[in-house]
Amino acid sequence: SIRSFLTRAGQFGPVNKMTPELRDVAHKMYRKGMELSQTFVVAVLADTEELPEYLIPTPLARSARISLFCATLGKGLDEAVESLFQKDKPLEGALLDAWGSEAVEQMAQNVDSLLRARHGKGTMRFSPGYGDFSVLHNGELLRYLSSESATLPLFASAETGILTPRKSVVCMI
Repeated sequence: SIRSFLTRAGQFGPVNKMTPELRDVAHKMYRKGMELSQTFVVAVLADTEELPEYLIPTPLARSARISLFCATLGKGLDEAVESLFQKDKPLEGALLDAWGSEAVEQMAQNVDSLLRARHGKGTMRFSPGYGDFSVLHNGELLRYLSSESATLPLFASAETGILTPRKSVVCMI
């Protein structure tokens, strides 16, 4: 919703209390995000024996199976945000970036709900970078996902574990 992405951008209070100009820019960036998104999701159910022990976070260590998935909004959104900042349009760039953050979180929540409906309640949703589970594991988890399905349109930096496109997630349940 427009309210949730504006809250992520730091806009608190009712949308109708915003200036008409700011509200117009917010709606424009919301529509732009919807147009630019190229959503992609891959999900697999893995037996824990299939994964190296170090790729299983402590809170999931006693699980027999793990739902593993990645989701991305695609590179077009990253390129548009970068372009807006380069064109000295920081408000638009920040709003579009916030929209992407909210959209990829909502996409992860939707995948989470579908997997729980299919495979049972499960644990909390967990991603590399939470607690003591290193973000550097993103790359290996993506390699596992790509070996189980098609080529993925996202990758993780070997040095930092940061995902590209930026509005992407790797999650485990």
